[in-house]
Amino acid sequence: MNYTSFIESEIHVRHQIRFYAALVTVSYHYHVGVLPTQFLFTRFLLALSLTICSSINSSMQLVTK
Repeated sequence: MNYTSFIESEIHVRHQIRFYAALVTVSYHYHVGVLPTQFLFTRFLLALSLTICSSINSSMQLVTK
């Protein structure tokens, strides 16, 4: 198992964790009866931009090594 495949599997696991966390948050708010759409949308955008930035960052580090 080389370094690149390790990084890819790590990113994949983090994506899954993030997805399930978002799912749990949404279902919790739905059951409570309060669904702050704006908050969730902002959080989703933030998570998306962070994910994109971190993946670009890790690929850049792999290129420079």
